[in-house]
Amino acid sequence: MYMHKFIIGKEGIRCQIIVEKIEVIDKKVMKKQENTELKIKKEKLVKDSLLRLNPEMKVFVMGDMNDDPTNASMHKVLKAKAEISEVGADDMYNPWYNILAKEGKGTLFYSGSWNLFDQIVITPNLLNRDSKNKDYSSLKFWKNHIFHRDYLIQQEGQYKGAPLRTKAGGRWLNGYSDHLPVVMYLVKEKSRKW
Repeated sequence: MYMHKFIIGKEGIRCQIIVEKIEVIDKKVMKKQENTELKIKKEKLVKDSLLRLNPEMKVFVMGDMNDDPTNASMHKVLKAKAEISEVGADDMYNPWYNILAKEGKGTLFYSGSWNLFDQIVITPNLLNRDSKNKDYSSLKFWKNHIFHRDYLIQQEGQYKGAPLRTKAGGRWLNGYSDHLPVVMYLVKEKSRKW
């Protein structure tokens, strides 16, 4: 595990980035689901450790999770809930859950259907729980979406409608990725100086 500390911006917001590389020695022995669940358990341990050190820390778990938000590894192991109202103190919020489950949108297209492996999951202290009186005095989740643009989508051939890959079958396609990017907006009120 590698930890990087740095300061961002003129307000001196301190951030800690933890990069964890998990290697599986024998992939033939462990099934994909076991690998993913082990990875998610480790991510939850890191998140829990950070919050034990500083309960006010705002933690993001993000990346290609190799599982959808609806899979047990995300929903039960990481405790990433679909609705803000469901999020308890030890849980996380996964704003991507309903984008896949209710809207049928995803970031990668495989075997004729969308998956949403690319996720940003957040701790409860980044949420506005009161829908009538939103408080943006500290950094808060505002909204999220999948960055879906025509130039990122294959327009013809075998992969039509899927993200425009860089290559497939050993052939260069001059694309971007087999996954679409995800975007999360966070906001904080600008402090007024009189």
